[in-house]
Order: sequence, then structure tokens, then C-alpha cells
Amino acid sequence: MPAYLQSSLLSPFSLKARLLCKAFGLQPRLTPEDGGPVIAARIQAKMELAAHGFGRCLHRSPSPLDELPLVPWLFPNTGGYLCDSTEIGLYLERTQKADGRLTASDPACAFAVRLIEEAVDEVGLYALHHMRWVASGRTTTAMDVLQDEVAGSLGRTAARVFTGRFGPRQVRRLAYLFSVAPETDEFADMAPAMRPPSRSGFPPTHRLLEEIWEQMIDAVESALADGRPYLFGEGLTLADAALMGNLGSTLSVDPDAALRLEQRAPLTTQWLRKSLDSSLTLSAVQRLDDVHRPLLKWASEAFLPLMQQNAQAYALCPREHGGPRNEMAFDRGVNLFEGHLLGHPYKTVVKDFQYKVYRELGQLHAGLSGAQQSFLADLSGHKIAMI
Repeated sequence: MPAYLQSSLLSPFSLKARLLCKAFGLQPRLTPEDGGPVIAARIQAKMELAAHGFGRCLHRSPSPLDELPLVPWLFPNTGGYLCDSTEIGLYLERTQKADGRLTASDPACAFAVRLIEEAVDEVGLYALHHMRWVASGRTTTAMDVLQDEVAGSLGRTAARVFTGRFGPRQVRRLAYLFSVAPETDEFADMAPAMRPPSRSGFPPTHRLLEEIWEQMIDAVESALADGRPYLFGEGLTLADAALMGNLGSTLSVDPDAALRLEQRAPLTTQWLRKSLDSSLTLSAVQRLDDVHRPLLKWASEAFLPLMQQNAQAYALCPREHGGPRNEMAFDRGVNLFEGHLLGHPYKTVVKDFQYKVYRELGQLHAGLSGAQQSFLADLSGHKIAMI
């Protein structure tokens, strides 16, 4: 059986996983669009079994805090599965013969790569979801793209029904994914099911998410200004792949946001197009230097405070206390907490996976020497305090 990657162009993590596979010369068959209904059903069955504790998880340290997403899932031809884009990259680094690596040998640089990657994967996801369903809500091609992807396994008629429900579902989830609309008539021209929702008792966050997105692409543009092919030198890293997945999905699917990206960050747009269309290079050497100041500053201001506040709230409602978690808790109005990010108030729900991410980053940071921690603090402009 060949390797299969359950993926969608709509998911930044799927596109990230595709690029990681390409970098290591792995060419998995893509489902659901490639393989037909029988293969799609077989892959879906494997995912259902994994969700119930069956199958061999190939993650380095499987955890009950892991999420089981719809995409991406990698099923290598040797058996087992992975369902996290970072774990897919690290698995490929462990198992595929290559001249380079996705993480740096220097501990401070390795921490910076993971910090930027996780910032993009967490708050960058919020920004992407917002830019798709709010900023590009009137023009996004997401439902057309998804219909083409699932038509091969569901058939064209069923695919139309499925995708007709998908858009409204994603809009309903905006508040859970950090995007809370102000109570205005700004979206009155949109179909009711596609209007970005406000939520009683929650401060609006549209301006906050646009600032997160703008600062992220400004930081990437600055890092690429010296002509380097990748953020950390001559080869792809996990941070590069995360940004390519996130911004590449926007560029491919969301016309209004893509236009704003091209106008604000032309070097980044060119970099993305080349990365999506061409081969990718791995290198054994990465370097951390002054060009990373804006990216580290962005991660320290737009990501770490949210992770810190989530971890503090998590301590008040640990898993062993039972009850609903994550999105189910959000829908029921439990395990909520309030905070400030980039000077803006927000209210959200405790997220288990973000607690896991922050804990792992804390362990990496604790393994650095005092000099390495000071160097990172100088580059970011912030003491990177982990709890």
C-alpha cells in the first residue's frame, strides 16, 4: 500500500505537510481527491479507529492532549499514522535519507525555529481563519476548492451538499477560533449563514486578528529582505513550512486577503509562489541572527502571552476534573478565561493542545544555557518567560 496523506488545500497544516513531504522526496497519494471512494472509505476507517485508540501512532510522545483533526493525517507505507504537521515533519526527518534537517543543531536557533513555527500554527491559524471568512468572506473560493477535493470520493452531488454546509459551519466556529465580530451592520449584505458572528459577553477581536496577521507578514518580509532563500539560511525549517502552509493557503484560496498580502509583502508573496511551485532544499546548517528580530518580537508579543494565559487557566480546570473540553466547552460556556493581547481584550476557552505546545516550548527553553536565553531575549526584545 502506498503512503497516503489525508489533506486539503484549505488547511494550513495540510499544505505544510505536503511541503514537508516534498522536501524529503516523499510523494504520498492525496486523499480524498486521489484514490476514489474505496480508498477514501478505507482512510476514513483508519482515522475512526485511531480516534478510538486503535492503530499505531508514530508521534514521538503521544499524549491525551493531542488533537485528532480532520486533516492532515499521514499513513506511511510501513504502517501506523501521524496526525500533526509538526510530528509529520519530525518523522520524515527521522526516517528519510536527506542531507539536511528541519531543526537546527544550535539549541538557541532550534528554539527560535520551534517558537516561530508554533506561533504561526496557533495564532497564525486564528489570523488565517479570520482573513478567510471575514476579510475574504465575500470572495473566498474555499467551498469550490473543497467541492473539487471531495467530489472524487463522494460524487459531485454529495460533494455539493457537503460543501454547502461547510462554509456556514466554519463561520459559526469563528468565535471559537478567536474571531468575534462587533455588533454592527457591516456584514448585512452577506447571506445570514455567512455573516461573522458576535458573541454576548465577548469583546470584538477583528482588529486584534488583523494586527496579528499584519505584524506576521511584516516580520516575514523583513526577514526575507536580505535575499536568503529560507528564513534561517539555505534550507527549509519547520518555521518556513508553517509560514508557507499558512500564507500559501491564503494565497491560493482567499482573493481579498491574497491581494492585501501581495500589496503589503511582495517579497513574501514571491517567496511563497516559488516554494509552492518549485522543489525545496534542506540544509544541515541554520543560523540565528538580527534578521529574526521582528519574527521573534512578533512571537513574543502575539503568541507567548496567549499561551501563558491559557496555561494559567488550564491549571484551574485540568483534564482529570472531567467535563467538556475545548470546542465543546466553548459551546457550553465553560472553562472560559479573559486576557489581553497586543493591548486588546479577548475572551476564549482553555485549549488542551495549546497547553501541550507551551509546555514543550518551556522544556526546550529550560534546556538552554543562561547565555543562550539572554541572546534570545535580546533578539526578541523580551525576556522569554516560561511557566
